[in-house]
Amino acid sequence: MQRLLDRVPEWGRRIFGVAVAALGVEHLVCANMAAQPFPARFHAIVIPVIPWIPAHPWLAYITGAAFLVAGASILLNARARAGALVVGGILLGCDLILHVPRMVVVPENWGLRGEVCEMLALASAAFILAGTLPRVDGSARRWDHALANTGRVLFGIAAVVFGVDHFLALNLIASLVPAWMPGHLILACLTGAVMIATGVSIMTKWKVRPAAFGLGVMFLLFVLTLHVPRVLADPRSPDEWSSALIALAMCGASWICVSAA
Repeated sequence: MQRLLDRVPEWGRRIFGVAVAALGVEHLVCANMAAQPFPARFHAIVIPVIPWIPAHPWLAYITGAAFLVAGASILLNARARAGALVVGGILLGCDLILHVPRMVVVPENWGLRGEVCEMLALASAAFILAGTLPRVDGSARRWDHALANTGRVLFGIAAVVFGVDHFLALNLIASLVPAWMPGHLILACLTGAVMIATGVSIMTKWKVRPAAFGLGVMFLLFVLTLHVPRVLADPRSPDEWSSALIALAMCGASWICVSAA
């Protein structure tokens, strides 16, 4: 088991890189879906299938190109630290500028809160990756440890909020479970409980490796059983592609957290 867990962060890096690069392609393809000048409160309008970019094409093009290059660097482990910092910086910056102000106004909106935590979790994983990747000269700098630790705590917080929100929207979550699976409500409750328990584990550094590995497996199952069939059923829907790629990125992000133990 320990040998398996030792390899998990590497798998996580590759999956995360693939998902980020693919999201970059989606940015480039969908950039014109909401072409308009900046409104007075530009942070209130985003491109529908790209929730972290304001509705302005040139920003989507720049971000898409950055994600594509950064994702490829993470996947190929070529300047992966820089790529991870770019991804983490973009996601965290957009989260703080675009979504957190809206969430403060309507804190009871669990859907918006989920978007905030989704972006926070992916940014946190990128920072963990940047802080834990070995340097070429084998050295370690003080800020590497601080970056990884900060990312670990923020990822744990996001996972707990995800879990709580699952219980607040239990019927909706249960309705998303594929029809062929039994016990929809039980599975929705189990998913929320796993997210809360994993988030607490990661925050407290107790059993981080098996907990983060299990969370990644759960997200991978989401991709295979929920998102892939929906994409195949409607391959022209950018919403389905976006949901599938974000879930895949969350799988990689969870496995990256194994290295933060």
